[in-house]
Amino acid sequence: MNSTCSNPRSVLHALKPLGQGSDQAESLTSYFCRLATSHCTSTLELSRKMLRFLGYEHAEKYIWHDRQISGHGDGALTYTSALAATTTLHQLDLHTFLPWQKVIAPSSLPLHKGGQFCPQCLYEDRCNEQTPYLRLCWEPTVVSVCHRHMVPLQDYCPHCKQTNVRHTSAFAVVGWCGKCGQFMGVETEPQAVDDLSLWQ
Repeated sequence: MNSTCSNPRSVLHALKPLGQGSDQAESLTSYFCRLATSHCTSTLELSRKMLRFLGYEHAEKYIWHDRQISGHGDGALTYTSALAATTTLHQLDLHTFLPWQKVIAPSSLPLHKGGQFCPQCLYEDRCNEQTPYLRLCWEPTVVSVCHRHMVPLQDYCPHCKQTNVRHTSAFAVVGWCGKCGQFMGVETEPQAVDDLSLWQ
């Protein structure tokens, strides 16, 4: 076989994204972290490998999660293109807000930088022997509650109380704290939620 030939299937395996086509669609951030874990590599190294494959240059201090890859800007466009090319999977834009690009202005949909999550959703994923994952609907800062469980979204570990633990560590395992290593899904009682929070 000619070593100069590039078969995309041989670069990254086609890990199936979760919840596609539903209101519980996996975020591209979650998918990217799971893909790195499945290849036993760090998210930083995977981002560099993927971008090299496409011929992009990266800065020495490149931080992939600052690119807001689940949003609807350049970061999301770059990563959906790169992941489609390296995994041969298509429609990964459904795991970002790219389909809303012509409806929502870039400045109108900021994503939560450190990441937020519903501890009850993660808890149920594990109880049901399913892969825990981060939902796209948790990404915007304007969303503050889980509409399925009526509980506030959290941006800190329920065990060590540290923030920036969801996906920003070098070896991010979705659902587990990047600081203390404990699983962040916990059983949570429903709370009173105002109508505006639910609408958002």
